[in-house]
Amino acid sequence: MTSPSRLGASLGIAGALAAGLVLLGCSSYSPEPSAANLAESDALLQRLAALPGVDRADGGYARNLQDPGSANLSVSVRQGTDLAEIADEAVKAVWRSRLDPIGSMSVRVGRTDRPKLSVFRHVDFELEKAALTRDYGPRPGRGDPDPTP
Repeated sequence: MTSPSRLGASLGIAGALAAGLVLLGCSSYSPEPSAANLAESDALLQRLAALPGVDRADGGYARNLQDPGSANLSVSVRQGTDLAEIADEAVKAVWRSRLDPIGSMSVRVGRTDRPKLSVFRHVDFELEKAALTRDYGPRPGRGDPDPTP
């Protein structure tokens, strides 16, 4: 026979789990990126692809239960292009984009003729917020004008 305290604890845990599932079911969370985020991601890739020395920019925006929002990019550049400079431009472009929510990004920049010759950057926007704001200005808010010159 189950003791009353064990039964109460079991019912409490079951109730909390059921309440959590109800809240999750009623929330507006969707693991699929919004149309606005997909359009912003495409525009960001086009801006990167237009940079001098860039042959191709691929990647996009992802969102799921484990990752509330991230950009994962791959940029191929011609010989003589500064890999670190293009990586910095990618970080700046994502930071100043309207991707929302965005918690982190990764970018790999490599030469088209020698893909293994590359640089990789991962940025956690929450941890590096002060430095990113200092270097690139504030992230645009909803309804704010795009700060990209």
